Amino acid sequence: MALMVVQHVALPGWHPTVQLGTEYGENAAKYAGEADLPPGVNLWLDLEGIAQGTSHADIKGYANAWFNAVAAADYVPGVYVGFDVFLSPDELFFDLKMKHYWRADGHIPHVSHRGYQLIQSILDPNTPQEFDRDVTKDDDLGGFALWLTSNPALMRPATAIA
Repeated sequence: MALMVVQHVALPGWHPTVQLGTEYGENAAKYAGEADLPPGVNLWLDLEGIAQGTSHADIKGYANAWFNAVAAADYVPGVYVGFDVFLSPDELFFDLKMKHYWRADGHIPHVSHRGYQLIQSILDPNTPQEFDRDVTKDDDLGGFALWLTSNPALMRPATAIA
């Protein structure tokens, strides 16, 4: 078994702010600690469903404040890039502090220079058999997702962890 921890956002049409990013990031770290998740694993920010017309500065400020709060608790922040994020590939890479990216299924922007470490595809969408399939890979800069697993076969050698 492998475990990825994602903090979901509000319903579509929500408005990100720096204050909300700090609050949500602190909550994510607090709840991860209460669940006995060890430091050093990825906590993922579900970034999607942002209200149309939200400034790019507000989106980036929210994501970076979330990053700061999660990193301060010794977890490794990552971002799940879903629908209605509105940031360009360059903004995702240059303006967010993230180094771990997870791509939702659909028309999602690329992350310049880095790419994604997790790729989602949805099998049999909108049916009772719907299944989210997520595949891990090293990104274009050699980064990879850091997860919690009880299966030694899924663990990377200690020399590979950066």
